This record gives sequence, structure tokens and C-alpha cells, in this order.
Amino acid sequence: MSPDGQYMVFDMLGDIYQVPLTGGKAKALTADFGWNIEPSISPDGSKIAFISDRGGISNIWVMDADGSNLRQVSQEKNNLVHSPKWSPDGQYLVATKGIMSSRSIPAGEIWMYHIDGGDGLQIKARVHGDADQQNIADPVFSHDGNYIYYTENTVPGAQFEYNRNPLEGIFAITRFDRSTGEETRFISGTGGAIVPTPSPDGNYLAFVRRVKSNTALFIKDLKTGEETPLTLDLERDMQEGFGSEGYYAYFDWLPDSSALVYWTGGTFHKIDVATKTVEDIDISVNATKQYANALRFDVDVAPDEFDVKMIRWSQHSPDGQTMLFQALGKLYTKNKQSGKVTRLTQQDDHDEYYPRYSNDGSKIVYTTWHDQQLGEVRIINADGSNSQVITNTPGIM
Repeated sequence: MSPDGQYMVFDMLGDIYQVPLTGGKAKALTADFGWNIEPSISPDGSKIAFISDRGGISNIWVMDADGSNLRQVSQEKNNLVHSPKWSPDGQYLVATKGIMSSRSIPAGEIWMYHIDGGDGLQIKARVHGDADQQNIADPVFSHDGNYIYYTENTVPGAQFEYNRNPLEGIFAITRFDRSTGEETRFISGTGGAIVPTPSPDGNYLAFVRRVKSNTALFIKDLKTGEETPLTLDLERDMQEGFGSEGYYAYFDWLPDSSALVYWTGGTFHKIDVATKTVEDIDISVNATKQYANALRFDVDVAPDEFDVKMIRWSQHSPDGQTMLFQALGKLYTKNKQSGKVTRLTQQDDHDEYYPRYSNDGSKIVYTTWHDQQLGEVRIINADGSNSQVITNTPGIM
């Protein structure tokens, strides 16, 4: 929401749009090849921070409220940055920085950046050691700037797991005191708590929670501690997933803290905090999207010859003159002096595994596998002649 309550910004299909709070036709603020998401309006309404990969990787960018004067704020080269939110004085942005560890999905840390750029300041690190895959996301300043709220994974254990049960409380909202560094578990319990969103007047904290099979929008009264559901009709949240770009589409308060604007069911809605009445905000978007053909390279997927990248069960013959190994499901021998490689057998009916020379080097024992005839143990002369089955019944390797 803009500070004067006249318009809001949102992202769609990788571009940032502006539309009056009353609805109507949205205006594109970006329209380019960059993937532009998660806009956030500065407290004075003059600038919009957002995430863009236009520099090669997701970083924080800032532009004027009319979409002009784009400039990059964070300078990450390896880690993905998401979810920027302004400090009340408009001088800093707090964001999630995804750090890769042993899995392909980054786990978040909380970092703060000055609007003039720089390396940023780490506010909250991942839990290092065994639990460094647990995520932290959705950071936001309190209305007075004294605190930073964020979503934190509280499940014990080392590894990230998909499809956990959010009703058991996967996530909680933590409050970080910027003066003392103290962290407080602020909202937790059944159904979890994600996406903290403080009201401008400092009286409430809106958040998302799972209620049975529904995703609900709640508010917490910061004076009494009372938690009240406003609606149970949100789209499904991301608590079972990884949430590297946040755990729900971000929502915002009206400047007078009387209502919240949120997205669900394909459109925007405004809900009155006192009465819980909901109004739809009808908008239209006339978008022209640029695209480029994907960069592709010819790859010969079935060449007549190629280098084998992996061999198995390699071993010397007892006299040390020959190497025996398996590659691509068949057995081979290699003369160490000449370097010549030869198939041990000439059959293509089954695969061959686990070869081993006899003590005198005259024979080789190995197993075979056929999807219908199952497995056999065979003995063959070291020169590849006279292969014999020595098992009476087929087996499973």
C-alpha cells in the first residue's frame, strides 16, 4: 500500500504494476526481460524496492514510484535475495538471503542493506551445524523500527523435510530486538505462524496460520496478546514446502490500520478489521510480455562411440597382465601392454555383474540379470569361451 492509501503495487508474471485502491486498470512500472517481484513502497512513498534478476541473479533494486531511475542495492553474486521491506526511516531494507548448504534449495538468513548499497549486515544467521537446512524468511520491521519480525522453522532435527504437518507447528514468528539482540518466540502453536505484517499504528500484527484444512488470516493484538481470525478463505500457504520466496503472497495494511488488503482466489480483497467484512478489488491488466528463444546447444544423445565415465569392479588378473571390469552392463578385459579393450562375451540378452577371477586366472565367475528370467551365476574361461550357468534356479540380485 502507498502511504497515502491511494494505490497499491503488486507483481504479476515477472513485472511490477500499480493500481488505485479502488481498482481499475493497472499500470506497468516494469516491462522487460527481468524477473521483477515482491514490490515494497518506501515510507514516504517516493520509492519502490523490489527483487529483480536483471543483473544476473536475484537482488534488491530500487526505483522511483513512477518506475524510473532503477538502481541496484544489494550486490549478491552467489546467493538469492528475496522479500525486501523498508525501515520506518526509509534508510534501510531488510530481506531474506538464501544460503546453499547440502541441499539444492537455499535456507534463509536475515540481512539488512542501506539504500545506498554495500555488502549488507547479517541480522540473523541460519542455525549452523546439523540444522543449517532449516529456513528463516519473511523479515519485516516493526512500526517503530525497534524490532524485526520474521518466520522461523522451529522443527528439531538436521534435515529439511517436505510434506510435514503444519498443524503440529512447523513455523513460528520470532521477534528480534534491535537494541539488545534478544530473540523472542512471538507467535507459535497449532497451525504455525508465518508472514508477520505489523500495522502502521503499532497495535496489531497480522499473520497467516493453518486452521485444519484452511489457511487463515489472523491478527494479534500487541497490547492484550489476543489472536483473532479475520478470514479462513486464503489460498493454500507454503508451510509444507520450502518458502524461499516467502510462505504466502504478501499482504498489507491500509495506512489507518483499519483494514488489510490481500490476494486469494485470483484477485485482491480488502477486509475490515472491526467488522470482518470483505470487499473485492476488481482490477484489469493489459500486459505485453517480451520473450526470447531459449539458448540451446545440439547434444548427440546416442553417438556411435563415447568415453565411458564410470567402470565397476575393476581388478587385475592373477598374473597382472590383464584388467577386468564392467561398464554399461557388460564385462570387458584390457590388455595392459597393448591397451586393447575386448568384450568378454558376445551376448546382448542380459546384463553382467560382479566379475571375479579364479585363483589361477583361467576362469571368471560373474552374475547376470534379465528382467523376466531373473539372475544367474555363470563361469566363463578367461579368454571369453565356454560360458556355463552353475545355478539351478533363477535368483534376485
